Amino acid sequence: MSQVVGSRVSRPDGAIALRVGDPTATPKEAAVMAERRDKIERLRSSGSEPFAKSFPDRTDTASLQEGELEDGSTLRVAGRLVGRRHHGQIVFMDVRDGSGEVQVLCLRDELDLENYARIADIDVGDIIGVEGEVTTSKRGERLVKARSLTILGKALLMPPQRGAEQKGWRSDRRELDVIAGDSNRAMLRTRSALNAFLRRWFDTQDFIEVDTPVLLPLASGAAARPFVTEGHALGSNLYMRIAIEQSLKRWTIGGFEQVYELGRCFRNEGMSKRHHFEFTMLEWMKGYTDYQDTMDIVEEVVSSAAEEVIGKLQFERGDKVFDLSRPWRRTTVREAILQKTGADVMSADRGELVRMLGVKHSDTNWSELVAAVYGKLVEPTILQPTFVTDFPGDLFPLAKRRPDTPELAESFEAVIAGVEIATGITSQNDVDEQRTRFAEQQARAKQTRNSSEGLSSLDEDFLRTLAHGMMPATGAGLGLDRVLMLLMERSLLRDVIPFPTLQGESANGVRP
Repeated sequence: MSQVVGSRVSRPDGAIALRVGDPTATPKEAAVMAERRDKIERLRSSGSEPFAKSFPDRTDTASLQEGELEDGSTLRVAGRLVGRRHHGQIVFMDVRDGSGEVQVLCLRDELDLENYARIADIDVGDIIGVEGEVTTSKRGERLVKARSLTILGKALLMPPQRGAEQKGWRSDRRELDVIAGDSNRAMLRTRSALNAFLRRWFDTQDFIEVDTPVLLPLASGAAARPFVTEGHALGSNLYMRIAIEQSLKRWTIGGFEQVYELGRCFRNEGMSKRHHFEFTMLEWMKGYTDYQDTMDIVEEVVSSAAEEVIGKLQFERGDKVFDLSRPWRRTTVREAILQKTGADVMSADRGELVRMLGVKHSDTNWSELVAAVYGKLVEPTILQPTFVTDFPGDLFPLAKRRPDTPELAESFEAVIAGVEIATGITSQNDVDEQRTRFAEQQARAKQTRNSSEGLSSLDEDFLRTLAHGMMPATGAGLGLDRVLMLLMERSLLRDVIPFPTLQGESANGVRP
C-alpha cells in the first residue's frame, strides 16, 4: 500500500499547510515537482501568487498574427509556455492560447529587475500572462516584446514536448495529446463544428431538439448489454440508455411531428476500431414519413456536413477513395448477399447460411444468421455510400414489417467504406403488433446473456403510452463518432472521441 508522504509548508497568510506528495509520480516526476514547488514557495514569499484568479483584457494570438494590430501597439496575451530559448540576455518564449501561438521576446534592457528575475521561476508548461508591445522581426514574424510577465498557473509536471505527436508519442489523457500535437486540437474543433452544423440543419428543417432520459427503468431500444446502476432512492436498478429512439417516440406520441436529440449512448460490450463503450448519436423522429424518406435525410445531411465542415466530398480510406456526392446507391440486403455470394437468403436453409460463415454449427435463428453473413461477407466490402435495406424483421422489433414480405422489416443501414454510420426504420405504431414483437424479443433474450440484463420484462409503460395512438413516423440514428472518423480520415473510432476509454495502457498513461 502506498504511503502519503508530506511536509509542512508556510503560507503567505501565516497558516501552516501539509504539502502532500503524489503517490503515482515516478522518481523523475517527483524531482521535477519538488523543484517547481520550491519555486512556488519562493514566489509566494515574495508576494507573488502563482495561481491567479484572472487576467483580463487579453488579446488572442490569432488576432496578432492576422495583422490586426500595428507595431508599437500595447497588448496582453496569455497561454501555456510551450517552448523557450536563451541567447545571452535575450529570452524567446513560445506562448500558445486557444487560437494559436505567439513568440514573446524578453530583453534584459526592456524589463525591470523584478520581471527579468521572474523568468527563472517560469517553466515550460506554466500558464503565463504577458503585457508588452507588438513588433515585427526581420523575417516578418509578429512578436510581443515583453514589459511584464505574470505566472497565472504553475505547472508541476512537464507537459509533452511540441511535435511529440509526430514522433509517435500518445497518452491516454486527451488533454496531453492536444498539447503534444495539432491533430487532436483539429479533431475537437471539427467535432464541435459538426455538432453545430447538425443542430443548425435540423433546426432549419423545423425539427425541435428535445431531451430524453439517460437512466431508464428498463434496457430497451436495441439488442445490447447495458450498463447497470442502482437507484438507491428507488430501491431498484437503472439502466444507462443504449439508444434514444424509444424515448423520442414518446415525444411523437405527445404530438411533436419532428424531434431530434444529439446525445450519448452507452453499451457494455466489446471495444474495437469501430466500437466504444460510450458514443454520440443523433437520433430523430419524423411524422407521416417512411424509411425511404428518411434515407433521403441521411444522404442530404451527411453530404452537406462534409461540404460545409470539411470542404470536400471525396475522402481517403486506406488506399481507397469514397465519394459522398448524391445520390447514394440503394440495394436490399438480399440483393447484396446474392451479388456477393450467389446465395439467396430468402430460400437458403440454415445449414447453407452456417456454411457461408465458415463454422460447423450455430444455434442462432435465421434472422441472426442473415445478419452475420451480411456483416462478415458484405458490409466490409462496401466502399461507396450505400443504403442496404429490408433486413430480417427480428433484428428491428420497433419497425413495421414489409406488407409483401412479413419476414423483413422496413429498415435500412447506411454504409460507407465498410462502416455502418446510420440505421433507420418505419416505426411501428400498432400497439398490439408492438407487444407481439417485444414478446418475441423477450423470448429470444431468455436464451442469451441479455435475459437478466433489463430485457427480462416487457416495457409496459411504453406500450401503455403507445396505446394512446401514434402518427405514422420514421426513426433514424446517425453515429456522429463514425461519421467524424470517416470525414477526418482516421482509422480508429477512439481517435475522434474526446475522452476515450482505452485498454492496455501503462500506469503512467503513456502508450507507444
